Amino acid sequence: FKTFIEAKNGQEGIDLYKSRKPDLVLLDVNMPVKEGMEALDEIMEFDPTAVVVVTSSVASRQAVEQSVELGASYYIRKDTPKEDIAKQLDTLIDDIWE
Repeated sequence: FKTFIEAKNGQEGIDLYKSRKPDLVLLDVNMPVKEGMEALDEIMEFDPTAVVVVTSSVASRQAVEQSVELGASYYIRKDTPKEDIAKQLDTLIDDIWE
């Protein structure tokens, strides 16, 4: 990836997705203005093929299930070791863009 875009909140993330259509979205569950699950829902409604990885400091079964139901490709806890996150993202990229 050559370009990275950062949003300050969920609504800005949605707006940036619609205008820039990035290849991959990393989306935090807890964000100001619009929560991550709301943003995920709107992004997937706009583009059902969007590749979205949801991140959170907690991984409750309910949150994971909700993110998958809304169309997230992965759910990653923030306290996951960097090496494991990198492996998960590599696997995702290989699976999607082979």
